[in-house]
Order: sequence, then structure tokens, then C-alpha cells
Amino acid sequence: MAAVTGAKKTAEGKGPVLSMLGAGLTRAKEKVKGLFGKGGGKRAEMAQSAKADRANPPEPAKGVYVYGILPGDIEMTSERAGVTSQLLAPNGEELSYTLDELDSWREYVIRGRYVEQAVLESALSQNEEAARLAEEIRGADPDATRDARIQLGQLISQLITVLRARDTQAAQDAMAGHCVASVIREPAHELDAVHIAYLLDAGQEKHLDQVVKDLAKAWEGQVELEVLGPLLATD
Repeated sequence: MAAVTGAKKTAEGKGPVLSMLGAGLTRAKEKVKGLFGKGGGKRAEMAQSAKADRANPPEPAKGVYVYGILPGDIEMTSERAGVTSQLLAPNGEELSYTLDELDSWREYVIRGRYVEQAVLESALSQNEEAARLAEEIRGADPDATRDARIQLGQLISQLITVLRARDTQAAQDAMAGHCVASVIREPAHELDAVHIAYLLDAGQEKHLDQVVKDLAKAWEGQVELEVLGPLLATD
């Protein structure tokens, strides 16, 4: 299946990247020799300076840095109280409420991937053009049927897009009213069927288990389904 199958390549010996690195190091060594010459006076001076720096390292910059806040956004201070008063205090109640909620919430991810052979069979049974192209390709020279392979791959990709939208909606409908929030993730693979993150309260986990069992039964032989979680609520 041209749209969903990749080619593996193997490189032997010293590749171009390693060759460039080797050549770069050789030139660098020559420049260093030209800069310092054969004498060791300059090198001894640099070594002495480096030794002094290690003995007396510079003091680290003082200040409290907060993720997502640029140093210029607030007045930097060496005391945590400064950050607390400028960033946290004005929104203390809201932050406290959010943290309390997050403490009882968990994230789960439903991820499903289409079985390649099942998708191909579905495409050939539902689309006459796909079936014709498959027949044209079967047993023929790959170079001579290149255009036909591309067309078949495009048809299969279009079918997967339609199936993905349908199955994602089915999962969303099954979880409706039984999650705090959900995020549909972008497909990470050509054959991804569903990829949805759900934020659940403690009492909603049992419903998720039932939904997954129902979907797995309905999609048996078509979709390989898995659940990841509980996870931190990052989505």
C-alpha cells in the first residue's frame, strides 16, 4: 500500500556526515597549530587563566525566575516573597481553586490505529476506482505502475480521513457527559483512527473503561485500541 508503507534504507561505511565532521576537525587542528605555533607560552598562559577561573568561579546571578515569565515582566528579586506578591497573591483564590480541582482530575488518552490490511480491503470493496487500480498494479512492474500506485495511495488516504472523522465522533459521543474536558489530538501516524485526551474526575473512570470495551468490540479486527493513563493533566 503506497500511501502507508515506507522504505528502509541502510548506509554502510563512513557516511557523508561523518566525513564532513572528520574533515572539519582536521582543519580545526591545523588552525589551532597555526594560531599558537610550536611554542607553549600562549598555551601555558591560557591554562593558568583557566585554572584561576576554576579556583574563583563567578557568582551566579541572583533572582527568582518563573516559567513563562520573562525577567522584564516583573521586578526580579532574590526573595520568593517578591514573586508571591506580584504573581500569586492577586490571583490567589483562583489558583487555589484550580489546584484543588486538578488534584482530583486525571488525564487519559484513547488511541486507536487502523489495521492496515482491513483498511485496504475496505477501500477495495467500497471504491471501484481503488479496486481497478489495485488490479492494474497486481503483478505489474513497479516503475511502469508508479502513477497508479500514487493514485491508489491517495484514495486510501482519503478513505482513512473519512473513517477517522467518523470514529473520533463515535468516541466523543460515547464519552459525552462523562468527562470534564477533552482534546482531539492530531494524528501521529497515517493509520491513526482516534487520538483523544480526556480529563476525568475520579468517579468517571469506570465509564471510560466501559466505553473502551464497547469501542473495542465494535471495532474488532478494524482498529487496535489502547488507553494511556492516568497521566498528568497536560492537555
